[in-house]
Amino acid sequence: MDSLLTDTALAVLVAAKAGLLKPVTDGVSQLVKTTGAKLWKLVTARFAKDGPGASQTLAKLEASPDDAKAQKAVRGRLEFLFDEDPTFAAEIKAIICELKIDQSVHQTAQAGDNSSITQVSGSHNTVVGKA
Repeated sequence: MDSLLTDTALAVLVAAKAGLLKPVTDGVSQLVKTTGAKLWKLVTARFAKDGPGASQTLAKLEASPDDAKAQKAVRGRLEFLFDEDPTFAAEIKAIICELKIDQSVHQTAQAGDNSSITQVSGSHNTVVGKA
């Protein structure tokens, strides 16, 4: 069982329903909202296949995202489903992987002679400047 997948899936589900995205920047917030909506739709559909009890468990989390009992119940159901349904686990993982955020670092400093010193690290960066 991949507990990281379970933890991440639950965190995105809770964040999507608890309104915890407000303090995040607009671009990241929109990305997480979109991903959270996709994840919620997939999990809702999968829980519905398992009957009203599973759907009610998810409804409790939706009504009270901060409820530790509701989170524990959904976590347990997700862990079971990830073990029993590798296709579902792969679909969840694919949605979560959409949350790639640029982790590039750009630093600029002025040297003593007023020349700029720039350091860029990360992947897929394009640097344009004067020679």
